[in-house]
Amino acid sequence: MSTASKVTIAALSGVAAGILTGILIAPKSGKETRKDISKKATKIKTKLVNKKDDLLLNFMILKERFSEIGHDLTDDVKEKISSEIKDMESKLQSGAKKAKAAVNGALSN
Repeated sequence: MSTASKVTIAALSGVAAGILTGILIAPKSGKETRKDISKKATKIKTKLVNKKDDLLLNFMILKERFSEIGHDLTDDVKEKISSEIKDMESKLQSGAKKAKAAVNGALSN
């Protein structure tokens, strides 16, 4: 786990502990305190669910972008390979013609 992750977890834990301590020592009845804790827990849960949804959406967008980049790279590689093959075929044909001409020239002498 990275240092930044550890610091973030420690900070969130400290905030949660502070909130919980503040609620528990507040001059309210037990029923009111439990109600406050329940409300805050519901708000935190809602925020976490929303963050999770945002993260999933961002992940899906990134996945799609990387997929598109992969397809583009694949197409580029295919084009380069095809171009290289054509170039090699052209050079082989040219070399074959030169070799044939050299053989014909040697045989005619």
